[in-house]
Amino acid sequence: FADSGMTDIDLTGFDYSNVQNMESMFQGCRYLQKLDLGDSETSALQGSLAYMFQNCSALTDLDIHALRTKNVTKMSNMFYYVSVLKSLDLSNFETSNVTDMYDMFYHMEKVESLDVSSFDTSKVTSMAYMFGYCNKLQNLDVSNFDVSNVTSVYSMFDSDYSLQTLDISGLNF
Repeated sequence: FADSGMTDIDLTGFDYSNVQNMESMFQGCRYLQKLDLGDSETSALQGSLAYMFQNCSALTDLDIHALRTKNVTKMSNMFYYVSVLKSLDLSNFETSNVTDMYDMFYHMEKVESLDVSSFDTSKVTSMAYMFGYCNKLQNLDVSNFDVSNVTSVYSMFDSDYSLQTLDISGLNF
């Protein structure tokens, strides 16, 4: 899909039942403005969602509510430079098997809120630049993050100038 010039992709009805890996699936779709993954079955997903939306810099409408992430291990760079998206619904994300979250939301410059309070980060080893350059993000609660296996939090909140509330009270490094 990269550099195809498409601005809208509707995958409603697409059969994901045998798809195990979506790494880099939409990477570089810099003209894409709207993406709906639909309601198709995605429980076969395992492995990686890394780079899935990287550099989708025009994306303003993203519907991933049906994405089942229970067996996914990598989410690094997943939303890297999705720079104009204002909101992102992560309520269905199950992250108990994820080991890599570095750069996950890096340069989401317009996102105003991210609810990651239900993320299970017990297997994550890197959170470097995870929220770096989320310039409009005002509140963030990571107090439930389990960082017992994390070896890098380098620049995790780098240049998050608008943060007014950052709850890290539960983090034990």
